[in-house]
Order: sequence, then structure tokens, then C-alpha cells
Amino acid sequence: MGYGLEVTGGNDQILFNTDEGGIFLDMVATSAQAYSNNSTVSYNDGDMIFARPSISSSINHLSAYDDSSNNYVRFYGSGTYILLKPTNTLSGSVPATGDYGLIIYDGTGYQQSDILFSTSRTKNRAINIQTVYDGGSRSGSLADSNSLIASNNSGLYVTVHGSKASSATPVSFTRANYIFYNNHSTYGSQIRFNSYVTGGFPINGTVYFTNEQSLLVASVRG
Repeated sequence: MGYGLEVTGGNDQILFNTDEGGIFLDMVATSAQAYSNNSTVSYNDGDMIFARPSISSSINHLSAYDDSSNNYVRFYGSGTYILLKPTNTLSGSVPATGDYGLIIYDGTGYQQSDILFSTSRTKNRAINIQTVYDGGSRSGSLADSNSLIASNNSGLYVTVHGSKASSATPVSFTRANYIFYNNHSTYGSQIRFNSYVTGGFPINGTVYFTNEQSLLVASVRG
């Protein structure tokens, strides 16, 4: 690059480059959207879907099926989801409230749509990533301590990519998804990862699986 700003991580991966622009995850809707039983949400490569169930005295888990080959998620039960799409501008952001900070433009002008990065502006609606769990780091067995995703599920959404559940209650030879325990006698309001298959021959019992993809936990800001 010539003049500008480049930020690299500890493994020399480029995190931000003004020659290329930054990548922001933009909420498609201005608020979380409702999903109903057996409904689907389409997405494109690079998009992300977070969700949380409608928790009641009888419902305490999130169940979904991610069909990555056809780019859609099918939900079971009811709840709300957030669809995020990547963008490289802060168009539609909240105006700056002060005169100090760092603003990086794309070189084509000095309008809000030309901003690649700003410490004094933010999107009207956005998410805060609370925790990221790498693939393979969460146990599929609820009894294991490393199945824990969050100690309290209040206001939190979890990514559903990589989920395999095909019903609200896991059945024989069906992978389960992440579970919000809000009224569970053992785990209270925690969020724990649960993934397994169970059945007769050739399984003859229950086999647990770690998370195939990274798990992201987020809250809505704004």
C-alpha cells in the first residue's frame, strides 16, 4: 500500500486496510425479526444469522437446521433472529457527536458514504459480539463444563450456522442445536451447547459431538 492505515493481527493476518476497505456486519432490518415453526430464512455467502427462542415455561431451547448447500436456515418453534450482511461503508450511521477521533475515507470524497472507518460514528442498529468459541471447543454433552456458552441468556443471540437439528426435540440419528436453558432445573438461565445422535444399532446409545463451526454470542446495540 501507499499512504493509509493497515492493521495486522498477531499472526500477521490483515485486519484492516484502507486500500481495501473495512468489513462491517450490517443488520438488514432495524430490529430482530420473528420466526415461526418450520419457517425459513435465506442468506448469501458471507451473511450471518443469530437467533434466540421465545422462552416460556415449556420452551427452553433453540432448534434450527442450516442448509448451507441451499443457503437457508429452517427454524423450529418460535423466536427472533437477526440477519447480518457484510458492507464496507458506514452509510446510514449515526452522525459524529464530537470533533475528535479517527476517520478514514476511501479516497473518493469526504461524505458519510465515503467513510471506511470511524471512531466517532456507529450504525443506528448493530450487534456487540460478546464471545466467540472456535469450532471443536464446545462439548455436545450438557453435563460437561465446556458445553457452557453463556451464564445468563438475557438478551443474547447465538449463531445458528452449522446446526443440524430437524425437530424441536432431538430424535434418533438427529443432531441437536444450541439450547437456551431458561427453566431448566439444573442449568437455570445458562446457554449450553448440545449436539448428539442417539439410537439403536449401529450406535447403540448416544454419541456426542463438538461444535463444527465457530459459535458467536451477541447482543443488539441501539
